[in-house]
Amino acid sequence: MKNNFVRSLLALLCITGMLTGCKKEKESDYDKKVKLITSKTWKITFRGSDANGDGTLDPNDLDENILWGIDCMFDDIYTFKTNGEYTYVTYNNENTNCGVGSYTSHWELNANGQDFVLNTLEEGKLVTLNDTTLQFYVLQEDGSKHFYIFKR
Repeated sequence: MKNNFVRSLLALLCITGMLTGCKKEKESDYDKKVKLITSKTWKITFRGSDANGDGTLDPNDLDENILWGIDCMFDDIYTFKTNGEYTYVTYNNENTNCGVGSYTSHWELNANGQDFVLNTLEEGKLVTLNDTTLQFYVLQEDGSKHFYIFKR
């Protein structure tokens, strides 16, 4: 009888130990953001500034340095990878005649979960990140903010 009690107690302790020892760690906000960015592909839907300061992101606010190739971007597919690379694939849209290609570059979300780097040269801040939208801005030399908005 004692042996059954001891065996039952040992079995209960083992089961309790396994259940409490296998607790899943809570995913950090940073890890959640990286997962959102890297889990699916994105298409750029806006690239521009609020140059007139009215609080509205307006494609008409674009200057000549930004305008090149803007029409070619809207059908590109962006894939951000967990290793810090991203690829984008361009398509030959008959209306824009942009050409076809695949390109790889660098992206980074810093540990604070807000600083976002695209192409190593464009350092900015994350504005919106959810299942459908990735929005960040890059601070320009003149102090204006250049926005990128991606959608799924």
